[in-house]
Amino acid sequence: MPVDKFLVEGKKKMPNLVGTKFTHNNLMEMGACIDLEQHKFEVLHGFDEILIAGLSMEQWQVWEVHTIISLMSTMPFLSL
Repeated sequence: MPVDKFLVEGKKKMPNLVGTKFTHNNLMEMGACIDLEQHKFEVLHGFDEILIAGLSMEQWQVWEVHTIISLMSTMPFLSL
């Protein structure tokens, strides 16, 4: 099931559903999740290798794309 469909259907059964961690490399699907219902859901970008590509997509504002960077969590000295 595509994640955007899951969010819409899941919200009907789980009223406290507020978003998802998106770990797939399909940025168009991620964009569809972000744009759902006037940006109702939080979408965390969870695929480190394509973070820059995700941020560069035109329809997203930089402040709308949240990320979970596992490399920085395990090796914080790299972010210096």
